[in-house]
Amino acid sequence: MGAIMTCVESNTNTDAAETKTGAGEHSAPTWGPMYKHNVMFLCNHNSCRSQMADGWLRALRGQASVGVASAGIVGGTAVKEGAITVMSEAKVDISKFTSDAMADFSPDAFDIVISCCGCGDKLNGEKEVWKKRSVFEDWNLDDPPAIDPGDLSAYRRVRDEVKAKVEDLLNFIKEGDA
Repeated sequence: MGAIMTCVESNTNTDAAETKTGAGEHSAPTWGPMYKHNVMFLCNHNSCRSQMADGWLRALRGQASVGVASAGIVGGTAVKEGAITVMSEAKVDISKFTSDAMADFSPDAFDIVISCCGCGDKLNGEKEVWKKRSVFEDWNLDDPPAIDPGDLSAYRRVRDEVKAKVEDLLNFIKEGDA
């Protein structure tokens, strides 16, 4: 993350920013024009790695003006129980998060886009605009549901890797704002 970021003007509405709390529940928007920066975490299905990243950024951002959302490239499914469990062990509650589709968001609303799973190569055609935001990174994290031996050890390892990457991302944002 070597470049200083510039914030892209956002044309989001706050209704769309209230999507991650579960059916029928409303809370303060997690992303949108009220934030100086907005981060989108993308993954194939928005069921594990991107949910962990979303939860960590919300938990660690403190007073930083950083909005966050996450979405699946090929459509949402449901948040994996393993992800909910290991994040809860770290005192981060993602149990009410919803699995959302990338098609429900506008890339113009986000100045930072992170592919959690190495899925940047799937962002082609009309989806390529997601890679053209001020910052795009492909974290290429392992997929816990695919490799976990049944004891949640893969989930825990990836949870901790995601936390470190989110901390680095927040430091990068704070340095760029200094």
